[in-house]
Amino acid sequence: MGKYVDGFVVPINEASIEGYRKLSEAASRKHIELGALGYLEAVGDDLDSEYTASFKRVAGIGDEETVTFAYVVYDSKDDRDRVNAAIMEDEETTAMMEAAGNVFDPTRMAFGGFRTIVEAREEFTGMEEKNGMGKYVDGFVLPLKKEKVEAYQRMSEKASHIWLEHGALEYVETVGDDLDSEHTASFREMAGASDDETVVFAYVVYASKEDRDRANAAIMEDERIKEMMEGEEHPFDPKRMAYGGFRSIVEAYKEQG
Repeated sequence: MGKYVDGFVVPINEASIEGYRKLSEAASRKHIELGALGYLEAVGDDLDSEYTASFKRVAGIGDEETVTFAYVVYDSKDDRDRVNAAIMEDEETTAMMEAAGNVFDPTRMAFGGFRTIVEAREEFTGMEEKNGMGKYVDGFVLPLKKEKVEAYQRMSEKASHIWLEHGALEYVETVGDDLDSEHTASFREMAGASDDETVVFAYVVYASKEDRDRANAAIMEDERIKEMMEGEEHPFDPKRMAYGGFRSIVEAYKEQG
């Protein structure tokens, strides 16, 4: 526990995906070089959900646009602050940011810093052992009453074990810590969070979309999930939760050892 996550949700034009991927590949290398543990960028694939809020609506995308879901993982907030400060002084990164305006609109990008409250993963040594392309990510963004964070954490800890049992590689829940950005869109506004609410940024990683679909089908039939959904007072409103499936387009991880 204790890891820190920078989360991003970005509307982009469908025609700009390849340009965005190239930009993200360069950015991922720079982040890892400067001290990030992991960097994953994924693009919308399954954004229509019957029971939750739509990522399309929440991100405000148009007919020819999709949305990306991305995160950068650090050992601590101190590491994150140090890396981000170094990136802002890096000439290569400055050039990348100037070029980014041709690929996406930074003012429409939701960006924020989040502290990890639940982290569970399949037992293996180092993320790099599983970093082949093709992973699939279920992403979640939701408003949560600040007074409900502990209850949400307890619920998520139980859920994380069930998700891994059914085939997920990684399950991470984070809660808003640094949500005010001068140059980007606000996660608070995107999630519709009120003054007494914060924002949860969460993700579940699978080896493939097939594994994700199989796991989600099994999870919906799992008696423990049914009991959790029926027997406990929900600390959040599922209808306000943006949920979607995203295919990985860029992954980079710090070498272990």
